Amino acid sequence: MARRCGEHLFETFRVWQENDGSVRATAQALICQPNTVRYRLRRIEQRTGRSLPRPREIAELCLACEVQRHRYLRPKKWP
Repeated sequence: MARRCGEHLFETFRVWQENDGSVRATAQALICQPNTVRYRLRRIEQRTGRSLPRPREIAELCLACEVQRHRYLRPKKWP
């Protein structure tokens, strides 16, 4: 359950970022209610200790998300 929740939060942040911080557009893209998006964004703030209204903190989260995404996309090399 925790992993699934984390995946929802990750996806919500990614889509929110792609929609220039628009809750309404994010909700439409994710096919959920705007209140659901707001709730998930609050959960992201709580879990990361970052404040989404602060551009620097958004940039930090964006960078962290990109690093995380590339970690999972890159094939593992075995010796």
